Amino acid sequence: MNTTPPSPKPSDTATSSPLAAVLALADHVAGIIGVAEGLLKARRVVQLDGLDQHVGRLCAGALDLPAEQGRKARTRLRQLVTDLDRVRQHLTPG
Repeated sequence: MNTTPPSPKPSDTATSSPLAAVLALADHVAGIIGVAEGLLKARRVVQLDGLDQHVGRLCAGALDLPAEQGRKARTRLRQLVTDLDRVRQHLTPG
């Protein structure tokens, strides 16, 4: 079963601003994290294949933003780090 939400289509973000594209990808990553967290809480197997590629694209996009737009994305990106840390705690044997 594939639990990864579909990635934003290039056509969805190509005509929008770079900031909108980064935020759309951040929403996509947040969706993957949310699904993973729900499955982990239900003690289900989670496959995070490809998450690193989505995060890599997100980081690259964020780095390419002009400084002012980067500051606008900062809060959303920090929240993703917090969310990822929370999922990591579920994955760490305790």
